[in-house]
Amino acid sequence: MKTAIRDSALHEALDRTFDIAKNLGFTGIDVTMGRRNTREHPIWTRAGLRGILDHRNSTRLDIPCINVERFESMGLAHPNARVREGAGKVLNALIPRAAALGTWAVVVPLDGRGQPFGRVRQKTVAEALREAAPAAESGGLGINIRSAADTKVILRLLDDIGSEAVRVEHDIAHSVLSNRDPAAEIRALGSAVAQVRLRDIDAGGSLCPLGVGTVAYQPIVEALDEIDFDGYVVVDTPHGADTVAAAAANLAFVHEYFLWT
Repeated sequence: MKTAIRDSALHEALDRTFDIAKNLGFTGIDVTMGRRNTREHPIWTRAGLRGILDHRNSTRLDIPCINVERFESMGLAHPNARVREGAGKVLNALIPRAAALGTWAVVVPLDGRGQPFGRVRQKTVAEALREAAPAAESGGLGINIRSAADTKVILRLLDDIGSEAVRVEHDIAHSVLSNRDPAAEIRALGSAVAQVRLRDIDAGGSLCPLGVGTVAYQPIVEALDEIDFDGYVVVDTPHGADTVAAAAANLAFVHEYFLWT
């Protein structure tokens, strides 16, 4: 197992983010496309794509995923058909660019404004992902869906899509905030878990540094071991004015508690 950090968590330019992550000891960068500036991201231009590739090559960091945050509000499960169609076009255009970077997967959030997409949008979501899956397979990368929906809904969706290229980024915070057992959900999802988003939650329901909140990590470690998980764990949202120090503390917790290097 390896550990990445979301580039947006460091609040630095992308080139600085690669260098900082390398110096801290992360082995990968989760490249995040923001909610408002998706079309302005450097990945859409030839020079920008080359720049990201140069940073990856110079630091020798993996890019385990490209995360499209805009899909959280304007994505494949949106009630408006035109918005869903636009999101599908973005996803299909992004896949070959992600493949050119050697990315492992594109992360596709399915929930709008924090609400699980549910069964009402399952058919349209399945159709869009089924359409995108062959290009992902050809490019040697996956599509990792992320949702606060329960595992029964997620597994039913994966079954409807019917592609091994489509798997899950399991968000620990989603489980905890929904009063569900993250370890039990990891076991239920099994080999469908391609990546884990590691976040901690305090007693008031807010994000906090790893190890100081309410998340019970030992059962999560055991569940990941039971499913033979060998993907990336992504550390999200360092806290405090010094984001570099916060990221270092979170990584130290992962290395110590999970015994990963």
